[in-house]
Formats: sequence, structure tokens, C-alpha cells
Amino acid sequence: CKIINNFSDYSINMIDLRKMDSIYKLDHKTITHYFESPLSVSSDNKYFTTGSTNGEIYIFNLEDGKLVETLN
Repeated sequence: CKIINNFSDYSINMIDLRKMDSIYKLDHKTITHYFESPLSVSSDNKYFTTGSTNGEIYIFNLEDGKLVETLN
């Protein structure tokens, strides 16, 4: 079982609840105004999105946490 969440340092963490271990932590230094909104997971469980205070929306691969696209 996995959970993905925002932390107060504006990072996003994917955690394996069975192992109580972090799978990945996202804190992309190239993106500003980062992770200011709730997370949404796609219906196929392949992607998640979050937004920022500057109006950008970030789309990430749920499996590896890589940034797929930025919408503005």
C-alpha cells in the first residue's frame, strides 16, 4: 500500500506504508512556487497533478515521480 502527500517543506513524498519507507521525494529545484495545492491522481493511476501559486499545473509520473509536463 502506498500513499503520496505534500509536506510543509513543499516537497511531495511517495511512501510505502508496509515498509514505512520513502519510495521517492520530489523537490525539483527548477520549479518555483511549487506544490501549493492538493494532489490529484489520474483514473488510470499513472499520473498525479499538483498546482502552484503562479498558476502552473505540474503533471508527474506516479511510478517514478518524473515531471511529465507543465501547463500554464
